[in-house]
Amino acid sequence: MSLQSCEAREAPKSREVFVSYRRLDDEPPPGKSKDCGFVCYLLRQLRYDLRQMGVPDAILWQDRAQIEIGDIFSESIQKALNSAELFVAVLSKNYVTSSWCQQELSTMESRIAKLDKHAGQRRIFRVDKHSVPEHQVPEALRRVQAIRFYCEDDDGVNEYYWRGKVRRTVEYEKALRDLAKAICKRLEELGIPLQPRIQLQPPLDYNIRPSNGRVVFVAKPASDMIESYWALVSELRSSGYRVTPDSDSDLGQDPRSAVVNALAEAEASIHLLGNRTGGRPDGLDIDLVPMQLAAAADEARKRASFVRMIWAPKVLPPETSTRGGIVGRDPLSIVDRFGERLPTDQIDGDTASRFNEFVFQRLGRNQSNPDPEGKTVYIRARGRNRDFGVTIAKELKRVGLLPILNPLSPATNVVLARIEQGLFSQAHHIVICWGTQSHATILTEIATVQHAWKTVRPVGGKLILLLTPPTTKSKAEVLDLEIPYVDHIVDARDNQDAASIGEKLVSTLGVTSCALT
Repeated sequence: MSLQSCEAREAPKSREVFVSYRRLDDEPPPGKSKDCGFVCYLLRQLRYDLRQMGVPDAILWQDRAQIEIGDIFSESIQKALNSAELFVAVLSKNYVTSSWCQQELSTMESRIAKLDKHAGQRRIFRVDKHSVPEHQVPEALRRVQAIRFYCEDDDGVNEYYWRGKVRRTVEYEKALRDLAKAICKRLEELGIPLQPRIQLQPPLDYNIRPSNGRVVFVAKPASDMIESYWALVSELRSSGYRVTPDSDSDLGQDPRSAVVNALAEAEASIHLLGNRTGGRPDGLDIDLVPMQLAAAADEARKRASFVRMIWAPKVLPPETSTRGGIVGRDPLSIVDRFGERLPTDQIDGDTASRFNEFVFQRLGRNQSNPDPEGKTVYIRARGRNRDFGVTIAKELKRVGLLPILNPLSPATNVVLARIEQGLFSQAHHIVICWGTQSHATILTEIATVQHAWKTVRPVGGKLILLLTPPTTKSKAEVLDLEIPYVDHIVDARDNQDAASIGEKLVSTLGVTSCALT
């Protein structure tokens, strides 16, 4: 493979990207194949990303792959360096102690020095496998912006790729994408024609809704809360919220200003507190997690409507805890350890899924009433009762109401619950159809719906229980007895026609603006 140039008055010539690395950094762990080394795996993934960006013929020159039997090692490398357009140094503690790697870097630097200023810019790329003390980094690489394949916080260095596998998929893929984009951009600037880019489309997600115009600040987390962070960000985006600061980018050269500006456009902030404080990025005098908490506190003092939602779980899972095992914690004490606690703070210590549910409930409570006339009715008809629910929905629509039927989807219960929670925030009334469910099941269903709806329930909103066929003793009993959370019970057990049931529902809901025909 080769990168070809068709420059005017020049014959096509090979365009290569020379990869300089220490073989110790490509050593696979015991019992793993040789392709599991850090460098081999990195280059395989990088070639793929470059192909997707329209660079199908990129040569990533790697000595182990390119030197043939009988070649003189030094001559082969010298030849490759002389023809290379770009140079990628895989920096590590092994790299800086290798005289051979130093020689490769020095040779490329000498070649670049002979070029004019513009042509010589950004020919060397730096990939940091892990943290190397600044004084040990070769002078030629200190001036190069590093693309890191590790994160560093108060508990030390965590490499994204370790013992033959990716440990931090999101961070690894972002770093890889940044490297591929930088190489691709420089090749284009050098005038090397590339094939048309393949426009990659994100996978279709039928649960993603259009933007709702609302902005939420989700604080950049420490490494021990990164998985929970991405789960929450994904749910917020899927529900139409814009998350700031951008979860796909770092905070830049001025982290504090980036955070302050992001908070100014958000209606609320969310913070995930584990054990770690997130380390201290350049330019800060305080660690990342407490800095964002403090900035959000300042924003809350400016705006009475602004609130901090904080997750300080009582129990951290074993893989998150620095001490191992299940660790019990006091959420309020955790918040105090990270910074000042405000009277308006919304602090939760439950599980991640419960906290996410709490976040959506709190955001829903801030939302203005989307249906001031009270015409939107959410109909929950599950299982065999769905056909009946469809019939009722059609009748309510005919008489002027705005029915929403619960989704019919093969998605998981968690996904369905999240979709329904979003639909609850749009409904002025909710109708639950009781068909073939047992008494215990319907009570559980009512309690679940009420719990999810209570924080977004508009003034005048009613929860209706609609009794549908078949007739059972339990249904007869609830007509004479109160049932928790239900405002009204409508009896349709005798399978009345849709028009009659619709008329009963409209009368019960008290929607006077609907003209029955």
